[in-house]
Amino acid sequence: MILEKVSFDKHLLQKEYWKAKQVLRETEVRELDYWLEKQRTDISGQKPTCP
Repeated sequence: MILEKVSFDKHLLQKEYWKAKQVLRETEVRELDYWLEKQRTDISGQKPTCP
C-alpha cells in the first residue's frame, strides 16, 4: 500500500489519502479510515493545500 510508504510525511500522506478517496469504493474508504486510525495518524480530515 502506497500510504504505508508515505505515512512518515504528513503532508504527502494527506495528499495521497485524498487521491485514494476519489477512486475507492465506500467500503474501501472505510477500511482506509480504519487503517489511518489504527496507525494513529491524524490528517485532520481536510483536503491538503497546495504549497
